Amino acid sequence: MKKVKQLGYRVVLNGTGGDELFFGYKRYNNISSYKNLGGYFKDKMPLTNPYDFLKKGFWNQYDRTKFVLEMPDIRDFRSQKEYLRYIDFKFYLPNTLLKYVDRISSFHSIESRAPFLDVDLVESVFYSNTLKQQVGDKKFLTDLISAKNKDLTFNRKEGLGMPIDRFINIEMLTTRILPFILTSRLNNELNFSYILTYNLENRIFKWRIMAIYTLCKWYEI
Repeated sequence: MKKVKQLGYRVVLNGTGGDELFFGYKRYNNISSYKNLGGYFKDKMPLTNPYDFLKKGFWNQYDRTKFVLEMPDIRDFRSQKEYLRYIDFKFYLPNTLLKYVDRISSFHSIESRAPFLDVDLVESVFYSNTLKQQVGDKKFLTDLISAKNKDLTFNRKEGLGMPIDRFINIEMLTTRILPFILTSRLNNELNFSYILTYNLENRIFKWRIMAIYTLCKWYEI
């Protein structure tokens, strides 16, 4: 957004909602056993979506007259992927993605619009019986765009994630984070040694280690 402002533009289009609308996330295929850890340790019940962790976990400790988390019934949807997509539209898009896009664009006095979230487009895709909708395959979109501009290429994208390497250095990992995980009550039950060793040898290890650290912290409460 800073660069957009420097170029003299005041209104931009962004792709927010495209992955959710056209099943761009492979996580729509299933809820993995790894993500089910939180649900298992709270009430021995599997999660049907990522937000069940809140409903079955610490969310219930708060005053329900002030905090309400209403979840749709998965049986009301034609498939699990459609159910998970709806969950993202209900929670993830408005509470996370759209919120930070709006804040950072407003900070730079840029009006950022999301054409993939046009109400007519969303309803057409949601209720279509003819549109091919395959998880992780956005060829439908790229073909449409290529037809308008043949000079564009579509390489593998990488999300603009938090620069965790700037916040969590090796010293912090080895002196604080890893020791806490290895001495936690949750590690005594699950033994994270293999997972930690595997992720210490990979580029994205810090994200996964911090996820385990957060889970252990929560479990200690």
